[in-house]
Amino acid sequence: MVKNKLWRIWAKALGQKEGRTDLEADRIALIRSLIVLFYIVTNLFIIAGVRSEEHTSELQSRFGI
Repeated sequence: MVKNKLWRIWAKALGQKEGRTDLEADRIALIRSLIVLFYIVTNLFIIAGVRSEEHTSELQSRFGI
C-alpha cells in the first residue's frame, strides 16, 4: 500500500502522466526514473574525477612530481 503511494508520488514528480493505460504510464515513469538515475551516477563520476584531479595536483605541488 505504502509502496504504491510512494511510486505514484515519484511518478508524478517525474512529470506529466503519459500513456493510454496505467501500465503504460508506469513503464514510461520507470524509463524516466532510469534516466534520472543515470544523470546522478554520471554526476557522481564527474565529481569523483574533479576531486581526484585536485588531489593529484596537490600531491604534485607538494612533492614536486
